[in-house]
Amino acid sequence: MVDWWQRQFDQASQAEKEDLIAQALEADEEGQRRRNSYLRNHWQLSQKAIGVEIDNLPTLYDTWRQEVLSYFLDIPVSKLPKLVSVND
Repeated sequence: MVDWWQRQFDQASQAEKEDLIAQALEADEEGQRRRNSYLRNHWQLSQKAIGVEIDNLPTLYDTWRQEVLSYFLDIPVSKLPKLVSVND
């Protein structure tokens, strides 16, 4: 998937890249909204199962997601729009 994306993105004009970025962000945001409840429940179950609480896990996850999107979309984290948080 990543190779396909990078080929498409590399061959796109600037206007096409902006459109691809907007589409990718829209799809990712929708996916994040759907994952939020699952992730929070998973983290709670994992915490109970292993007895370890990771401080600021939602913040770590949100930051990791920003870094992945920044790399994937080839734009600085500071240029990303405000993203849906796992806490939303």
